[in-house]
Amino acid sequence: MKIILATLNAKYIHTNIAIRTIARYCKEFDPQVREYTINDDVDSIIASLHSEKADVIGFSCYIWNIEKVLYISQSLKKVNPNLKIVLGGHEVSHSAEEILKEHQYINFVISGEGEKPFLMLLRALCGEISFAEVSSLAYREENEIKKTPFFSNGDINEYPFIKEFNTYKHDVIVADHHQVDDTEAESNVVHLNPHLFGVDGSKDLCGAGAAYLAIRDLNKKHLAYYALVGAFGDMQGQGGFTGVNK
Repeated sequence: MKIILATLNAKYIHTNIAIRTIARYCKEFDPQVREYTINDDVDSIIASLHSEKADVIGFSCYIWNIEKVLYISQSLKKVNPNLKIVLGGHEVSHSAEEILKEHQYINFVISGEGEKPFLMLLRALCGEISFAEVSSLAYREENEIKKTPFFSNGDINEYPFIKEFNTYKHDVIVADHHQVDDTEAESNVVHLNPHLFGVDGSKDLCGAGAAYLAIRDLNKKHLAYYALVGAFGDMQGQGGFTGVNK
């Protein structure tokens, strides 16, 4: 089974971390990462992905690429009806069932953190488990849309790629906004997390905002819009900004 993890970035200088961490987490299936930009010719993207002859394509969806992702998905499905298309990311996490209702060519939608649910989905596609056992998944069964229980983040230290931080020769800054446990960080790892400073990371500061604060005083104030995009993507702008975001 050939798996492709793809996305359309806003600019060619951007790098999508999400599909890379998912690829590493699911390395037993050897997913391949493919990145494009919203400025690339859409027909060229379709041709490129079709040439991969993939069995499963997972798209990382954001506000800037969702329309093109849907168009690309529909086009790929027309030429290969057996292709399984999976959507994930901020733009579909809160509307998974609606996406499946409105777009018959989409097979699955994963909400929230995608590493473990995507791995479980691949195992389900191989017949090892049922789709009902896959966390955070919206899918169809006998023309009925079903949704499984949401997967809690769990312990990020269980992710294999996190352990690599401790092998780096240089210091590592981890900017994030999820709840943290009491695990002591290694000497070369600095956690820049709002929860460690009495700030609510679920509404008052997102991961992009934490990253921006880390570089702001390095003559990088012009990158403030990244923090805004991240806050909106994490649904922290609804009803107005609060806390550090404000």
